[in-house]
Amino acid sequence: MMVSGVGRTRRELFGWVVEQLSQAGIEDPAREAWRLLTPSRGGVPPFLMDPLGVPTETEVKNVCELVARRRRREPLEYIRGSAEFWSREFFVDGRVLIPRPETELLVERVLYALPTLPRGSLVDVGTGSGVLAVTLAAETRDRPVFAVDISPDALDVAEKNARWHDVEDRITFLVGDLLEPLPAGLPVAAVISNPPYVSQPDMAVLQPEVGAWEPSDALAAGSDGLALYRRLTPMARDVLLPGGLLAVEVGWSQAQAVADMLQRCGFEDTVTHNDLSGIARVVTGCKPKEGTR
Repeated sequence: MMVSGVGRTRRELFGWVVEQLSQAGIEDPAREAWRLLTPSRGGVPPFLMDPLGVPTETEVKNVCELVARRRRREPLEYIRGSAEFWSREFFVDGRVLIPRPETELLVERVLYALPTLPRGSLVDVGTGSGVLAVTLAAETRDRPVFAVDISPDALDVAEKNARWHDVEDRITFLVGDLLEPLPAGLPVAAVISNPPYVSQPDMAVLQPEVGAWEPSDALAAGSDGLALYRRLTPMARDVLLPGGLLAVEVGWSQAQAVADMLQRCGFEDTVTHNDLSGIARVVTGCKPKEGTR
């Protein structure tokens, strides 16, 4: 063996991985070890297919490299090169945030509102890896989708995911700040965004996997975390069709402040929506229909 202490069989090697991750303070090390050693595109991991088999030196070397990366608190999704969202697999790397399960609530609320919205495009602001734009394009099929990001690197990842899921012909990718790159006069039915919303104080206490590895410009949003909402809300009202929807994800304590912001800007039917943990995670509001305001 190239490394001592890893055991003689693949089962023992798996046990060694669990021990290493536990020592590094990784939560639920057995589950993490399972995911770390399972191929990202599916398939049966060797430790499960042949648990009593003797791993090759190359296999041990590769496992040790994976463990070293995870012990440095590099996110598992970056190591694997993929993350799951809305039961689909998406490519991710250090240029974009890792999609979170709670963001699926944003998709859910948009799809729920869709039948009542005017005919027009769906605009994903700050698309990052493209999970929102790609998911909405795949789930709607009859709505043009625009994906905007200020980072060309992020758009490169988003376009890769659009190709991966065969919706690249239905999404227009635009580089620029918030809604500024949209074509003039574009009929917009919904503006959707999961913008940066971490405050400066909270940036200092983020978990290592987040603060040290994920792109800070996709996380930080001023002293109170609300800077992007202040800019996006009036811009969205200007571009939305009457009756159009603004739907945004918010941080754990920001829902009421953002809902108040939408109301002051003239949005109606402003609602906060809780995630599965009971945290107000999404805020929605509608632009008044013509003749109602």
